[in-house]
Amino acid sequence: QKEQLENYIIQHQLQQHIKLAGYRKDAAALLEASTLLAITSKTEGTPLVALEAMALKTAIVSTNVGGMPNLIENTVTGMLVDTGHHEDFCRACLNLITEDKLRNDILKGAFDKVNEHHCMNTQSMKLTNYYQEACV
Repeated sequence: QKEQLENYIIQHQLQQHIKLAGYRKDAAALLEASTLLAITSKTEGTPLVALEAMALKTAIVSTNVGGMPNLIENTVTGMLVDTGHHEDFCRACLNLITEDKLRNDILKGAFDKVNEHHCMNTQSMKLTNYYQEACV
């Protein structure tokens, strides 16, 4: 499948725009430097990379699968597209790239959500409260 993707990229002269990076130790820096993260899974839980992207203010376009609808509210904290709707997925990516207000609003919404619900302090407080309630 990787070979098919590489061939597609070459055939459509997209080498300057698309990089198949493989495993990288500097993933956070890559996310921070990226305009958007495309999650094209047919099945998915809630990937850590989505939370990382939200915290690093990188916009997300994802398929509407698994735990993603719990994390992404369409046009508020990211963009969700039904699996198999390739043109809609591309359109969502283009909208986030070209529409500054939409992208900035989504970045703010995603950053606020990840800090409010998923940051270490919040999770620590939830766990502490859970144990305190369990001990009563």
